[in-house]
Amino acid sequence: MIDEVYTPLEVATMLRVTRTTIYEHIKSGQLKAIRIGNLYRITKAHLEEYIQQNVVNGTKSVGDANHAAISDEQRQSAGGGKKEGRIRTLICSRTVEPPNNQRVTAK
Repeated sequence: MIDEVYTPLEVATMLRVTRTTIYEHIKSGQLKAIRIGNLYRITKAHLEEYIQQNVVNGTKSVGDANHAAISDEQRQSAGGGKKEGRIRTLICSRTVEPPNNQRVTAK
């Protein structure tokens, strides 16, 4: 019957998108899924069908057709690299030490 089923999180991880994106594609009908209670499961066949329907060949792509698809090599040469481990926000908090470790007092 059904060989393999995936959770939306597993599919999101495989496709390197957010889980929210997968839920949006399920709700819009772009990605077929099985609903069990309040849970969604995506069969391997439905995932393969979704990928085949969204192969970029000129104008057709997953999501917005206005976005250009770029290869990993192009992304890396542009400084993008892989998403895993990328720092999106860096907050620097530095403690100011007075010279000779003296206390700073207001006068």
